[in-house]
Amino acid sequence: MTKAIYSLKVWLFQFQFKLTARESNSLLRLNLFLANIYLKFWFQASVASTAPISDLHMLQSLHSYPDQDISEATSRKLCRQPWYLSEVLILLSLFDAEVSLATKCEIVKAARERDGEKDPPKRALVDMKNTAVQQKTLVDFVSKSSKNLFTFWVCLTVSSLLILYCDPAEMTSWLQRH
Repeated sequence: MTKAIYSLKVWLFQFQFKLTARESNSLLRLNLFLANIYLKFWFQASVASTAPISDLHMLQSLHSYPDQDISEATSRKLCRQPWYLSEVLILLSLFDAEVSLATKCEIVKAARERDGEKDPPKRALVDMKNTAVQQKTLVDFVSKSSKNLFTFWVCLTVSSLLILYCDPAEMTSWLQRH
C-alpha cells in the first residue's frame, strides 16, 4: 500500500518536477488501476468472512480490466494466492452478510453432495486465460472437503477448552486416549 500512496503522491505533484512522457503515462495507468480496482479490495481485505467473495470479484475485475498489460500482470500475481477460494476456506462465505441466502443454500448443498479431492490444495486453481472466470460463483469452489473447516474449528475449540479448564495431567492422559 505504501507504493500505491507514493504513486498517487507523485502523480499529484508531477508538475513540481520533471517526468518523462513514459513515466507520466505509466503513473496514470497505475493510478487508474489503483483507484478503480485495487483500493476497493484492499479496504475489504481485513474481514475474513468477506474474503472469498472479495477474492472472486477481484479476479473477475482483473480479468475484465481494460488495460491488458495490467490485467495480465495483476491476474498472474493474484492467481498465486487465492487462499480464501480454496475448498476448505470457501465456507467462510457462509458468515458474509453480503452473500445471498440462496447462494448460502447452494454452498451448503454442494458441501454435502459434491465430491472433491481427498487432500484439497491450499489455494484454488483459477485459469485466468479462460473466459469462464467471469461466470464462476462461490459454489463452484465448494466440495465435501469444504466441511474440513468446521472439523478444524471443533478440534481447536476442544483443544482450547482442554488447555483452559483442565488439569494438565488430565489433559495429557485424555490426549493419549483420543
